[in-house]
Amino acid sequence: MAALEACTGTLTVAAEQGRHFLFNGFVISSYLSVLAILMDKEEDVHELRAEHIVHSFFSDQEILAFFMGLARHLHLGLRYFAMIQKKEDYKNDRRVFIVVHRFLYHNLTIIVKILSIASVLVGIFKAILSVKHPS
Repeated sequence: MAALEACTGTLTVAAEQGRHFLFNGFVISSYLSVLAILMDKEEDVHELRAEHIVHSFFSDQEILAFFMGLARHLHLGLRYFAMIQKKEDYKNDRRVFIVVHRFLYHNLTIIVKILSIASVLVGIFKAILSVKHPS
């Protein structure tokens, strides 16, 4: 489909939400290029399979090699740049959440240990205070 699209891809006028704009026909190539960006190693291919984004009888290594080889020869259409821009906008809008989530994800065990130690210390101090000042 990508080869047919490359042969017949031309500028067309499309309508989205009542607005007309120029649109090049490289939708499939744009989609495949975005998929290729998502794949850097075999674990990425495995995750995409788990999310049912990629279906194939090939191994993870073969799919990775296929997309890495294919991505170099695809035309980048307007949809590709629109998807990349939307991803960047989303990342900028959610920057604080991403930083907090990353911190909590990488330091969860340390946070749990500190909270456990703090709760034990609070219990010890309460016991000491109750011994010093009986009610």
